[in-house]
Amino acid sequence: MILIPSGSFVMGLDKKEVKRICRRFDLATDLLTVTMPRRDMDLPDYYIDKYPVTNAEFHEFVVESGLDWIYGKDNPPPTDAARLPAVMVTYPMAEAYAKWNGKRLPTQEEWEKAARGRLGMLFPWGGVWNPDRLSSSVSGEGGLSPVDIHPMGSSPYGVMDMAGNVWEWTSTPHSDGAMIVKGGSFAQKEPYKYICAYKSHRLQTDLSECLGFRCVADHSPSP
Repeated sequence: MILIPSGSFVMGLDKKEVKRICRRFDLATDLLTVTMPRRDMDLPDYYIDKYPVTNAEFHEFVVESGLDWIYGKDNPPPTDAARLPAVMVTYPMAEAYAKWNGKRLPTQEEWEKAARGRLGMLFPWGGVWNPDRLSSSVSGEGGLSPVDIHPMGSSPYGVMDMAGNVWEWTSTPHSDGAMIVKGGSFAQKEPYKYICAYKSHRLQTDLSECLGFRCVADHSPSP
């Protein structure tokens, strides 16, 4: 896990930023209204997983809990899938894994700070779109990728895969049983969906090959 230090950070985008981005990518401005407003926020120290939870990690939980999943107790993920992000995981399943591991799911604020840093990067790696720094259909990767193959796409804190590969659950409710998800997935063709401030939502019961998660933990200072 990586420690995200306490302090203020920029969350969201303002109208000027949205208009500028929409001109750059030839978009209708209403596609980015979900990123507004821009505001300064403050969070205490916390830890976040460097990578999304992988098949190998989630399978350990399945073995102990007996959970019904795509890789069962006696059916471990093959070697070439061990480092792929765990998918087909509902929100309650992700929440149960986090609790079993002594962690929890991140709020959308915690996720966004870890993704874009204190000053509010547009993408995890900076302000310029670069399809070579993430797993997406734009970059020619039409499926899941190992979580550690894009080191140049890391966030200012060194957190990996915060754009592309899989959408990630957050613990922030949207409406009517849905939860906010962040980060975009390998299936997206639109660069704007990988902007750190962008968000979508999924029902808690959704099972998708495009949807995974990572965990956070509260920082307990040493005596």
